[in-house]
Amino acid sequence: MSATDSIPSPKPSKPYPEFTLFPHATGRWAKKMRGKLHYFGRWSDPDSALTKYLGQKEDLHAGLLPRVGVKYLGFEANLSLTGDSQSLSVR
Repeated sequence: MSATDSIPSPKPSKPYPEFTLFPHATGRWAKKMRGKLHYFGRWSDPDSALTKYLGQKEDLHAGLLPRVGVKYLGFEANLSLTGDSQSLSVR
């Protein structure tokens, strides 16, 4: 190893035993669902990563792309892409 190579920081432990995400080597909290890895946030902010996971988990466990909230000209919309169809609902 040369002097310019950095030593990777050790993975953090879970904030508490029931924490559903695991620390991935990329420095992000991750979860494997339906055979695919999904990333939710940096190690430094596990609460934010858990919040993101809880907001997307139903779509991801169902095999869908997660819904994305969009705000435009005072309207809030949810965009959901499912396979070959698209749906847009305005609240």
